Amino acid sequence: MPSDQSLKPLWKAASKHLGLDPASVGDEDVRKVLSGLNSVVDGIGSLRTHTGSAHGRGRRPYRLQARHARLAIHGSHTLVGFFIETWDERKKAAA
Repeated sequence: MPSDQSLKPLWKAASKHLGLDPASVGDEDVRKVLSGLNSVVDGIGSLRTHTGSAHGRGRRPYRLQARHARLAIHGSHTLVGFFIETWDERKKAAA
């Protein structure tokens, strides 16, 4: 576990453990998609930090709309679904 347990370091550690680190993937197309997932994690973490009620507001005001919230939610859902499916596959392969 990383000492900083915010979203980005946790994702980095967990994705590396599951072999989802883009640097560890040989196929260039898959590497691009996995790199994009890292960007999604970074963006969702930033939105949470700068606009979420958990941390308060950042220095610059955000004018997010409902569609932005849906984008973050659906992006998170896709990420987590892929992560869980990968974890399940790794467990099956180890058994």
